[in-house]
Amino acid sequence: MFFLLSRVRVLRFVDGEGYSELEDLVAVESMLNIYVNNKPYTTLLLTPMMIEELVIGNLYTSGIVKSINDIKSIRVNGEAVYVDVKDDVEVSYRGVKPPSCMDDILNLAIENRVKDFSFKIKPQNILEAFKLMRSKTIIFNQTGCTHSAALFDEKLEILILAEDIGRHNAIDKVIGYVVKNLIQTKKSILTVTGRLTYEVVFKAAMAKIPVVASISAPSKAGVNLAKRVGVTLVGFTRGRRFNIYTYPERIMQQYHSS
Repeated sequence: MFFLLSRVRVLRFVDGEGYSELEDLVAVESMLNIYVNNKPYTTLLLTPMMIEELVIGNLYTSGIVKSINDIKSIRVNGEAVYVDVKDDVEVSYRGVKPPSCMDDILNLAIENRVKDFSFKIKPQNILEAFKLMRSKTIIFNQTGCTHSAALFDEKLEILILAEDIGRHNAIDKVIGYVVKNLIQTKKSILTVTGRLTYEVVFKAAMAKIPVVASISAPSKAGVNLAKRVGVTLVGFTRGRRFNIYTYPERIMQQYHSS
């Protein structure tokens, strides 16, 4: 049985007031061993919720499966998950054999390039999306210890929200839910709490998500990849502001330079 939260005793210091003993909640981190066609695939440290979606999302964004139809079965057994896929894949204990170079990853992302620019959103919708996400992150609101990822539709309805110790795990859970339930993403916004790195943009491109926004910063590689794959990248979404790094035309408000 997995648990999400645990109570611990802490000693808190407040300047001018000294020390006090109290009980606090912390997020639980669990280990999960994943097997593909009975071969060891990888081991993840995760927040033990939405496990099936996490596995599907990981396999999909790794290029192992192309759709939910490639997966014959998924079985969770304690700290292990067994996945049967249609075609056998070459695996090692640390994961599927990686692409031979970054160019292979880039080519795969470009194949999944977001080509539709008809989706437009108001800038206020991005700010509101983060408020909505934060109001729904149960584990974070109790512990401050998890990353979050949420997918919104054009009406700003939450399609799926996931939390996890790992920022990539949270995104894989969202994408796994999308793949599992055949959800259309061409008019969607992905909000995340982690940095907008190359890998995060790659995952969004694989799922054909047009807009990705974070409270944190993008990396140079993340910005460059977003330009190549047609993703609108928004960073430092905090309070009443954010920065748009790529494809601002999806944000419904004309920018006029002075």
